[in-house]
Amino acid sequence: MNEPGVIHRMWTLIVADSQMWQRTDGFVSAPVGEGTVILDLDSGRYYSFDDTALAIWDLLQTPRTLAQLVEILTDTYEVSPEQCSGDVDRFFNQLLAKGLVRQAA
Repeated sequence: MNEPGVIHRMWTLIVADSQMWQRTDGFVSAPVGEGTVILDLDSGRYYSFDDTALAIWDLLQTPRTLAQLVEILTDTYEVSPEQCSGDVDRFFNQLLAKGLVRQAA
């Protein structure tokens, strides 16, 4: 339920199948406990990634399409392509909104 006077907006970016994406420069990572922390060197913000999020982050070191990410992840993990695609889309949109990924040149 929304709080009075607060507008909650949900959005999803529509990405062409052929668009290549990669990590934005200026981030470092370090293992912490059972996860990994990604630090934005410019802002000082940090993000905590679990193993699956880290796998996507690592894959985006090389420019890839979202379809390529899904293909690699479904080959690696026991997950259906439909479930994986939805999970990748949601996580990718979070990365994009926070400036962690960019369109590859």
